Amino acid sequence: MFRVVLLSLTTLTVLSVQEVSAKELTKAEITCLTRNAYFEARNQGEKGILATVFVVLNRTKDSRFPSSTCKVISQPSQFSWYGKGKVVKDHKTYKEIEGLVREVVSGKHRDITKGSTHFHTTKVKPSWRNNLTKTVKIGDHVFYKWGD
Repeated sequence: MFRVVLLSLTTLTVLSVQEVSAKELTKAEITCLTRNAYFEARNQGEKGILATVFVVLNRTKDSRFPSSTCKVISQPSQFSWYGKGKVVKDHKTYKEIEGLVREVVSGKHRDITKGSTHFHTTKVKPSWRNNLTKTVKIGDHVFYKWGD
């Protein structure tokens, strides 16, 4: 992994490429990530919420997907909630998830999905899972990445 070193007179900060690109997210992209995590994982605990955020971020770094979080999330048939007129009802939980998203953006959390770009609930068995490598199960979600 490439590293970026920022020097100042008093500190040396080393940021991974992931952290640098995450810091460049717009307010709209943070909102997209928050809404996606809310609708996909609000009942999955902190690890499950973080995992869904990292899946989207991992996709933005993969040439098979769009490079912005909002475009990743709005791709047809990628996330079960998208395009169905869903409305945030639990504003307290939404704000908590937004806080977690901002922590990810600031570099506080590491990718617990091991680079996953896909996930599904244990209630379904999508055929695409057979073409990917399972990385981890968190809550009711199973995570996968490309095998290449």
